[in-house]
Amino acid sequence: MCSLTVSIVTWFPDLRLLGSVVESLLRAAVVAEQQLSEMTLHVIDNSVNGSEVEALELLLAAMDKRIQWQLHVAPRNLGFGVGHNQAITAVTSDFHLVLNPDAILEPDAILEALEYMQANPDVGVLVPLVVDSSGNQTFLCRRYPSVLDLSLRAFAPGWLK
Repeated sequence: MCSLTVSIVTWFPDLRLLGSVVESLLRAAVVAEQQLSEMTLHVIDNSVNGSEVEALELLLAAMDKRIQWQLHVAPRNLGFGVGHNQAITAVTSDFHLVLNPDAILEPDAILEALEYMQANPDVGVLVPLVVDSSGNQTFLCRRYPSVLDLSLRAFAPGWLK
């Protein structure tokens, strides 16, 4: 048995879609319940003005009570990476899932990921197969930033960033 935390960073989320994501997470957690001692969902809301907080709380409160949840309201839009990093640094679980607010999980996704990670302790990061609504593989490749990109990020004045 192992513990799992999940983080989802939102910014003015489509609540219907986010509800579908949470439902898929719950289904996957039920399939993996023999492997899970506990699971906690962290939702980091970057919407800034707080207009989404009540709706997010209602959505999360309707979840299965076997899964704990925490809603973190950011004081400003911290961005996707910083939002997830805040959740990751606050947890002590065995595994952590970074989940996009528009990613629907297959029912066996968590179970297969946990089984693979437990069988391969030398693996630090597992990236799932991503498919679109037609079932075609979607590649998430990103270009590495150029030296110019890195220089601008580090040294450009605020107005340029």
